[in-house]
Amino acid sequence: MENLQFKYPWRAYQKRVLDELTSHLDDAQLHVVAAPGSGKTVLGLEVMGRLARPAIVFAPSLAIRNQWKHRLIDLFLPECADQGWISMDIRRPALLTITTYQGFHAALTGAADEETGEAADAADLDLVRQFKEIGVGTLIFDEAHHLRKDWQRSLVELRNALPRDVTTVALTATPPYDVSASEWANYEDLCGPIDCEISVPELVRAGDLCPHQDLICLASPTASETEFIDAFWKSVNAFAHGLLNDNAFLSCLETIPWFSAPFKYEEEIFSNSAFVVAALVFLKAAGRPVPKDALALFAVELEHLPALDRDFLESLVTGATSGDASRWFEDNGLRQEILKNLRSFGALRRGKPMLAEVDEIDRRLRNSLGKIQSIKTIVAAESSSLGPALRMVVLTDYIYRDLTPSPGQQHYEPVKIGAVPLFETLRHKGEYLYKVGLLTGSLVILPVDAIYLFESAAAQKGIGKQDFNMRPLPHDADYAEIELKSRYRHETVHLVTSVFEQGGVTILVGTQALLGEGWDAPCINTLVLASTVGSFMLSNQMRGRAIRIDPDKPNKTANIWHLACVNSLEQQVSLESVRNKVQSLNPITPAKTNPARLSGLLGDDWDDLSRRFRAFEGLSVADPPYIETGIGRMGFPEASWIHETLEHQNAKAFTRSAKRDLLFTRWRGALETFGEKALLRRMVTTRRPSQTWVYRNQMSSLGLGSVLVTAILVILSQKDLPPGILAFMGLAVVVVFVFALKEGGNPLRTIRLAIQNRTLRGNMSQLGQAVLQTMIHTGDIRTPLGKLTLTVNTYAGDSFCTLEGAEAKECALFLDAMKQLLGPIESPKYLIVRRVGLFGKKMVDYHPVPDRIARRKADAEVFLERWTALVSDADLVSVRSREGRRVLLQARADAFASHFVPQAELLGRWE
Repeated sequence: MENLQFKYPWRAYQKRVLDELTSHLDDAQLHVVAAPGSGKTVLGLEVMGRLARPAIVFAPSLAIRNQWKHRLIDLFLPECADQGWISMDIRRPALLTITTYQGFHAALTGAADEETGEAADAADLDLVRQFKEIGVGTLIFDEAHHLRKDWQRSLVELRNALPRDVTTVALTATPPYDVSASEWANYEDLCGPIDCEISVPELVRAGDLCPHQDLICLASPTASETEFIDAFWKSVNAFAHGLLNDNAFLSCLETIPWFSAPFKYEEEIFSNSAFVVAALVFLKAAGRPVPKDALALFAVELEHLPALDRDFLESLVTGATSGDASRWFEDNGLRQEILKNLRSFGALRRGKPMLAEVDEIDRRLRNSLGKIQSIKTIVAAESSSLGPALRMVVLTDYIYRDLTPSPGQQHYEPVKIGAVPLFETLRHKGEYLYKVGLLTGSLVILPVDAIYLFESAAAQKGIGKQDFNMRPLPHDADYAEIELKSRYRHETVHLVTSVFEQGGVTILVGTQALLGEGWDAPCINTLVLASTVGSFMLSNQMRGRAIRIDPDKPNKTANIWHLACVNSLEQQVSLESVRNKVQSLNPITPAKTNPARLSGLLGDDWDDLSRRFRAFEGLSVADPPYIETGIGRMGFPEASWIHETLEHQNAKAFTRSAKRDLLFTRWRGALETFGEKALLRRMVTTRRPSQTWVYRNQMSSLGLGSVLVTAILVILSQKDLPPGILAFMGLAVVVVFVFALKEGGNPLRTIRLAIQNRTLRGNMSQLGQAVLQTMIHTGDIRTPLGKLTLTVNTYAGDSFCTLEGAEAKECALFLDAMKQLLGPIESPKYLIVRRVGLFGKKMVDYHPVPDRIARRKADAEVFLERWTALVSDADLVSVRSREGRRVLLQARADAFASHFVPQAELLGRWE
């Protein structure tokens, strides 16, 4: 195996990974994230050869399993080389064994083989013993994002049973970033932390992926969907109106001991802080007295309590019906009355009140039939632009075969989004000249005039006309359903793909389950994601279908369309006015967008889009263009939403879609901006103002002291002053000097810190240094400080922090710690608290100590030392103490009352 020799030159990005191989393997784990088309299989084979130990390759499907063998033979072995050392049967392992995850799991558990259907006794096989006898030392996990649940457990058992020096190699284009923390921990335990990444921009620069752009088409809900949404929000307003004027409910709320004697019930209040804060907000909105002791516990002033909104109302009602506070609403019948009212207008789901984020509204928006109109508009635009050169794929989740029109049906109205409804809608093409086909696992439909292309492709596979059935559609004789006989059915996708490539079909409607991963059709130049899947993995896999280069069309570009439905009715931001009058909703009113507002307008679609766009990097819509992950590059934060915004945003998207000729120029400009050494760099960005107020107290004290001392010295310069006045003035100088030092500290240090932290960029750099130096102390970062460079840059008002010179896993740990430090407070172990008071005015700032640093108190104290030296004076507070829990309550209340919640996000940016 050590004599394996790759027959061709390495691409630059492949060589980069191989040059760094020794350092990546220091923990006997290699985890490579590489974009589609980067040659992951070839990299895996080369690494296997360099390790030169018996190996097992695990693939997600039989097709990809076979691909590994073909790549090995074609690209590494001389002609006529012996292949007897390669086994494709996990039950008969050899020097190299190539199998599937499912095949290995079946062999390990005694289930039927996926190819032969035969089962064997797992005890008789004793696979682990065989692997040990062969000396297996390398395990390769291809498309490692498939490692979940049963398959993962089987592989963990195998790794633990083999000698400890076994090396694992994990290859994937789409790590499962969006899984739970525990699932990610299990995935990382098997595959190791991500060591290196081959990004999409590297492949576009090398000419191995085509220039492409993401586009978002916004849809309006249908009239019936809008009517339902309007009725629901009116019911919520009526419910809020009734509760705000319900004296029995308000009196019960006021008499809860948590409010009358809060300091006696701190533990219970800590566990129910969301309900307690919501209750205080509600009492204020109802015009009732707000308990002063409760405000004092949260360290919040009455005027700083925020306005009542749906989130607060939902927290209040949830606590009153199912939380610890519900016992006070039980005997008096208030709990049952609230539940009855909620149930009457559908605001109760599985016993949980839903008044802010409503599943039924999100479901209707996510599956809105308005998106079908968006698809028709996209088809019209792209077919007009590309004509017969169009090769569009529309991917959806479900088939809905039962929604096929009846014979003779002239008019078709879709009632769901699915493969059949979309095909039938596009079949009525009007003046457009595209050709539409349908490809799913159980239903294939082609235009009759494209059948000859299907027959020709089938003949090349040895499949005759007698081997498939063709039935014209009862409602349209221009189209026919095709079904291959069972022994040839596995060739269906290949044959329809051939028809698609030759232009017999120019728009292919299919399901993401069949075509979303592993399907290869380089001719695709337009992709419409009509799937509601928002996961990193499937979204990126689907997108990867379109961005591959087409050898037959060197100037290929690709448009990837994403769909979202906008809630055309504005939710009332505040419910304060509902106390006096039940108000209807208004259409969208002018307002600057932010992530929270977009989430309200787009519901689950916004969450899906956000997850999708975090998974891949692409061109921004801004000029000059830049390359970045995340949905921020699409320009929505700069939009002000009014009635015409949807049409305006769509118009801009369709204008960009038609200018494909500019894609080469825009990609070249974005790629060349940072020179030949540019890479996709992982970084953290924040949208938090710089906290110059922290130094205002000290600087003011120093300034006041300077003024007073100057005035005293001027007086002392006067001649003939009595001795008593001289003594008094001297004492005054000492007192002022001591006051200035006490309030302002070391003047040189205060001035230095104020200058270093005066801007968000400077403040973020100092915070980053504090985190970095602490993580070097804890051993999480082992690269010497002298070899590391912490960089903070500002683009479009946002600051981006990245770490150069560190190992990939070290950089990931650092950026995650920075995200926690700069983000909202959730459930930290320690808090950094900064308190500033001057002339009776107090300001407090809270930062969570990152989990990696908070594991030991000694490490948290080191972080406080570095913070004090680099940022400002502060206190370290343990949330586990009584005082600490009180501080955490105050921090959460402060976040509720603030109009600006700190946001931090992990991004990838090309620079």
